[in-house]
Amino acid sequence: MSKRILRIVVVVILVAFIFPFLFSMIVYERNFNQRYEVYEPLSRKIAEFPTLSREEHSFFSNKGQQLQGYLYSDSETSRSEALGLVIIAHGLGSGGQNAYMGLADYFASHDYLVFAYDATGNGESEGKTAKGMPQGLIDLDYAIRYIKENMELADLPLVLFGHSWGAYSSAGVLNLHPDIKAVVMAAGFNRTKDLFEEAGKDMFGISIKLFLPFVSLYERLKFGKYAGYNAFDGLDNSLASALIIHSSDDAQISSENSYDIFHKHYGSNPRFDFIQFKDRGHDMLWYSDDARSYRDKFNEDFAEYVEQLEVEFTPEIRAEYINQILDKGRLYEIDSELMLEIVGFYNSAIH
Repeated sequence: MSKRILRIVVVVILVAFIFPFLFSMIVYERNFNQRYEVYEPLSRKIAEFPTLSREEHSFFSNKGQQLQGYLYSDSETSRSEALGLVIIAHGLGSGGQNAYMGLADYFASHDYLVFAYDATGNGESEGKTAKGMPQGLIDLDYAIRYIKENMELADLPLVLFGHSWGAYSSAGVLNLHPDIKAVVMAAGFNRTKDLFEEAGKDMFGISIKLFLPFVSLYERLKFGKYAGYNAFDGLDNSLASALIIHSSDDAQISSENSYDIFHKHYGSNPRFDFIQFKDRGHDMLWYSDDARSYRDKFNEDFAEYVEQLEVEFTPEIRAEYINQILDKGRLYEIDSELMLEIVGFYNSAIH
């Protein structure tokens, strides 16, 4: 082989493999190379829930990083009377479990213990960054191991509630814990690359598909076997009941990559139930109609307030406005009808 042909082969290899791989790696890290903290003005406080009690639990994940968790219970109900334990896996961007305290309160008031934690690189947990999508699945695996090794909790039936990143993790972790009784997937998806494809379409068009194999390869190199788990495989390898919840106006995870694919795959399977909304977006799935109306009006009033400012807008001004004006009770009002359906779903699965 001549040197010229050899150089051409090298260039082709670089163009066809190395450059796309490096590009995919850079884009991946830019998306996950950060921590996610709770925004204090919008944070929940345990004092907001009169009968909700919690105790701190910390455990270690795959690289020895310590994760902060909380065990929630109803102060008016004995733990010995708990029907089961709900593990909440949070979404990416909220800063951790704090945003889901209203759910914990509801489940606890309906005779469940609730374990919620901050994933790696989120909230009160260690980790310089969130690392990537499979890290959520890893952390949930270690959370479930921790529960199963806890003498007080090990005998309780386990059910999962996952939102977005946490929904993907909750279904995927069934590959490792097929004994889980039930999983609620709120705004969930099947595979990491489905989410990357959706996010990249606006920027790269259909050519984003060329990079997806490199995204998968990078995840495999970074996360090992965990990168190979997806929601479909977990649901197929388990007898867990599953409730799929999604809103067709979700701007982050489309129906095509969420509700539609799960309904197509499992619509006739009696283990599965489906709820599809039209106007709840990505983060308001379990909140009431009044809560969503209040949020919209609050945002509208805030925009008018900022427009009328005679000084430069700062984060401190935003925080002060929220602290003075926001009614968290209205903003975070739970959709009691939906939550009652979820509790009924859990009750049926554990009996």
